[in-house]
Amino acid sequence: MFANTRFDNLLMKRLFGSAVMGRYTLAYNLADVPAEQIGEQIAEVLLPSFARMSPEDRKKAIVRVTGMIALVIFPVAVGFGAVALTAERLMRPEWLGIGNMLMVLCVMSITRPLISKAHSYLQATDRTIRITQLEAFKLVAVISCIYAFSRLGPLGSCFGVGVAFLLELSLSWFIMSRGDGIPFTAFFARLVPPLLACVPMVIAVELTRRGLQSIPVIVSLVAQVAVGGVAYVAGALVLARSQSKEFLSLTKSALARRRGKKEDAESAP
Repeated sequence: MFANTRFDNLLMKRLFGSAVMGRYTLAYNLADVPAEQIGEQIAEVLLPSFARMSPEDRKKAIVRVTGMIALVIFPVAVGFGAVALTAERLMRPEWLGIGNMLMVLCVMSITRPLISKAHSYLQATDRTIRITQLEAFKLVAVISCIYAFSRLGPLGSCFGVGVAFLLELSLSWFIMSRGDGIPFTAFFARLVPPLLACVPMVIAVELTRRGLQSIPVIVSLVAQVAVGGVAYVAGALVLARSQSKEFLSLTKSALARRRGKKEDAESAP
């Protein structure tokens, strides 16, 4: 919806001026990269998959996929926020303050792919009217939350945007829970392990940032990304062990099928 992608910018301009709106727009677009480049691709794949499943298999799959998406998206989205202050130093002086906005708006980036996944499920179950209602709810929630938190300043309004997306995600889960009998807490249970795995990543990135402040910014940024990646993998293998094993198993199966198809194509006359 056009309103959902423009009204927040206009509202930020009205509340805080053009300069703040410009920083907010750039921070929002950067925070949205994981959702747009990864989450939306997953949602496009899920729609035909959900449509071919039986109702019972679909219910199990939606909960299972929630954990898989979280395992992939959370480190990217949270990692964006973790390196935001360093990345800000590579930008022009007029963009000062965008790092803090990016850290806060990563909440939105975490929820966007999960919302897209919920929309795919609702579309596969012929409830497109619910998707329209959810989009309308998000518009009202974003405007209301930006206003409600504006007394805390621009960062407060950015936090309000994240709250609005969390509310839409919760409402999506409530609709699926009530309509299909899926336990509401099942979704949250699948998100906790990947979220906990992000904790050592954030700590490692912050310690690296503080320890490398005297070296060139680009070198520090690359080091933070590398250290954060290693820390997340280690954290996921310990704190999200079952989901990590499931993800690795699915990846190996997909690679094996792809390799088998390639060999069949090469051996065909």
